[in-house]
Amino acid sequence: MKNLIFILPLLLFTSCFDKEIIPFNYTPFIADSIAISADDVDENSIYPEIAEYYENLSIVARWYASHPKLIEKSALASPLNYNPILAKLLQIKITGSKGENYSIFDLDKNDMEIFLESWKKIEAAEMSYKFRKNPKDKPIAVFQNRNKTLAGKLSKLKSAGIENEDPFSWPIAVLDNMDATSSEYSENNEYSENDFLETLIANYNLSYSIIQQGPLQLPARTFVNRIKPSIIKGHILLALPGGWTTNNLIVFYPDKQFFDVGHVAVISKDWTELGDSIHNDISFSIGTSLKYDTNFETIGQSWLFKHSMAFVCQVCDVRWKAFNDENSKTITWKRIQTDADNYAIYNETIKYNKTPYCNPAEAFYSKLVVPESFICSSLAWYAVKESTGLKIDDSWGPSVYPIDILLSENIKVIDDTFE
Repeated sequence: MKNLIFILPLLLFTSCFDKEIIPFNYTPFIADSIAISADDVDENSIYPEIAEYYENLSIVARWYASHPKLIEKSALASPLNYNPILAKLLQIKITGSKGENYSIFDLDKNDMEIFLESWKKIEAAEMSYKFRKNPKDKPIAVFQNRNKTLAGKLSKLKSAGIENEDPFSWPIAVLDNMDATSSEYSENNEYSENDFLETLIANYNLSYSIIQQGPLQLPARTFVNRIKPSIIKGHILLALPGGWTTNNLIVFYPDKQFFDVGHVAVISKDWTELGDSIHNDISFSIGTSLKYDTNFETIGQSWLFKHSMAFVCQVCDVRWKAFNDENSKTITWKRIQTDADNYAIYNETIKYNKTPYCNPAEAFYSKLVVPESFICSSLAWYAVKESTGLKIDDSWGPSVYPIDILLSENIKVIDDTFE
């Protein structure tokens, strides 16, 4: 096989919950389209690690604003010069008074300062809300790791004044001699999901964490009842490794002898279509797996066995708009969040039914091989992108995993199967 060139996913994840930090009465969005300002946010609802993360991103935004030539250069960047931080900042949508769209880097210095103060506070609160049910004894490693990475870059900013040098471009890895190819497992029924993940670990030295006790398994009726009436065509159903994220992308359960990387699918039925008979063989999601490729999944095989702890998510279009306060003569920035067209997402997803699953090499750059092959999270990511134009991943690399979708600012958690 030819050498595979891609950007290594830099960070693997974990999380935590503290009832004193995240009050359960904090509800950021409950309508199809709603606006929120910084004054609406309870600062006690924000995890310190998440607040630090958005503060670091604000510092980076200011630095790029003072180095405009690097922003222009990014438009010509290849995968060898991938810059996830600048890409994230450029994706922030600002809408003018006449409906025109522009970038935060189009703002003057004063307006940008006002915007960033509101942006970091509101986004930190929105992100913190997603982690309200984290196990108390698990730190938010994803943000701790990202803050550590950014801190190392930020410490070098004073010396990084050369216009043709971007301190936030990530290093590239070149990997050779991938052992498993598509034919080795797609034509071999004995090649299991565990074999697939072991191949990833062996070829890429990918680490995994161990959870001694297997995941909680819910009966089909309990799983369904806990998320009614959020079962709607086009909603995203998402589970993380171990029910929650850990320090590693892959979890291994010694008592069950299997690995887990989480799962993502698009809901394919409204809950009113399920009827009264709720059992393991019912199907209300379309996803992809090694054995079945893209398919209409059964709840028992795809969710109850490993992924009973799952979230229901709504895809949203997030835009920012400035409002003038005539009394105080100040500008207030508001985050306008509008639900995406769920049926458009569903209709796009079913186009890829029976599409092959990625091989172990492609799983590390799954964004680059769609729509010829998918992993579960790249299927949802691609269907949303094609049907709505929205990006629902927060990946710092060329692939997208379940945690990346949960961390997207365009994803709103609306329900879950947790008690």
